[in-house]
Amino acid sequence: MSTRYRVKTTDDGQALLNLGCGTRTHWPWNNVDFSIYASLKWHPTISRLMCSIGLLSAERYDRLRSIDPDIVHWDLRRGIPFAGEVLYSTRWSASMGRARNSRSSGLGSLRDSCGGMLRSWGELHRWMYDRYSMTALLTHVGFHRVVIMNATESRIPGWAGFCLDTDRDGRVLHRDSLYVEAVRE
Repeated sequence: MSTRYRVKTTDDGQALLNLGCGTRTHWPWNNVDFSIYASLKWHPTISRLMCSIGLLSAERYDRLRSIDPDIVHWDLRRGIPFAGEVLYSTRWSASMGRARNSRSSGLGSLRDSCGGMLRSWGELHRWMYDRYSMTALLTHVGFHRVVIMNATESRIPGWAGFCLDTDRDGRVLHRDSLYVEAVRE
């Protein structure tokens, strides 16, 4: 799968992928999402117009302006758009089957924060996992060294500074989430 996006890499050449990021982006990461935010980020004139006529609230417009300017608008049902060594997702389980066939290579670390939000609250999650079923699923699709973590710890260097599961003050965003990390080599 060819890419038309600029792939950001760390000093040691790793590509960090934040899949299904929504508005939780960190600029050194390759943030990938299919939400309206990712689409509107590429169309600032439309975003400003929508805010000025009240179709986009000032709060949502401010949130939109804080998103990584290089966010990739991509539907993960089509697979992962480019290879990466570190994969992070808060909604990984929805595309777990496709990840097994993705182009990701090398050391693939995965953090999965599967919150228990219900559909009636506006979330589109179809599954809820506990630590046992998530471990079994990750093992089934080829990951190993599965470890239950918390929002502030990881084998990913510099994790706490990315603030993907915490706010800037270090407060956990979703205390009822399941945080899992696994490796695929």
